[in-house]
Amino acid sequence: MGKETGFTLLELVVTLALVAVLLVLAIPLFINLRTEARLTTLTNELVGAYHFARNRAIHSGRRVTLCRSKNGETCYSGRGWADGWMVFEDRANYSVRDPDELILLVHEPLAAGLSISANAPVKDYISFTPAGYALYRNGGFVAGTITVAAGASLRKIILGSGGRVRIQKNGA
Repeated sequence: MGKETGFTLLELVVTLALVAVLLVLAIPLFINLRTEARLTTLTNELVGAYHFARNRAIHSGRRVTLCRSKNGETCYSGRGWADGWMVFEDRANYSVRDPDELILLVHEPLAAGLSISANAPVKDYISFTPAGYALYRNGGFVAGTITVAAGASLRKIILGSGGRVRIQKNGA
C-alpha cells in the first residue's frame, strides 16, 4: 500500500482559525473602505454640480442656480440637500425656478447612510452670475460650507466668495 496523504485534524483546525482571524480583521477595513468610497462619490457629485453650474453661467452669460429639489422641477426648503438638487438657468435672477426656465441637471435623493448639511449662506441655493461669482438675489457675495457625511466620516465643501470651492476632509 502507498503512503496516504492529506491534512490532519490539527492542521485543518489551525488553518480555519487563521482564516477566521484574517476575516475578523479584514471585514471592518472593507466596510470602512466602502463608506469612504460612497462619501467621496457623493462629494464629487455635489462639487461637480457646483462646477457645472458655475461654468454654465460663465459660458452662457446667464445666471445659473444650484438649489435643493425634491422633485427635480422646483426648488424647495424642506429636509435639505439630502432630498436631491437641480441646476437651472435662472433668467429671472430670483433663485427660484420658473416653469419656462431650462433645467440643466437633476440629482436624486441620497441613499441611506449618507447626509448633507449646510450652513445658513448655502442652505437653500447657490446662484452664479456670468462673471462666475456666487451671489445672493440681492447681489451680496455668498460664502459657506456644505458638510457631506457617511457615518463618522465627513467632507466639508467650502465655498469661497469668489466662486471657488475646496474640499476639507474631517480632521484636516
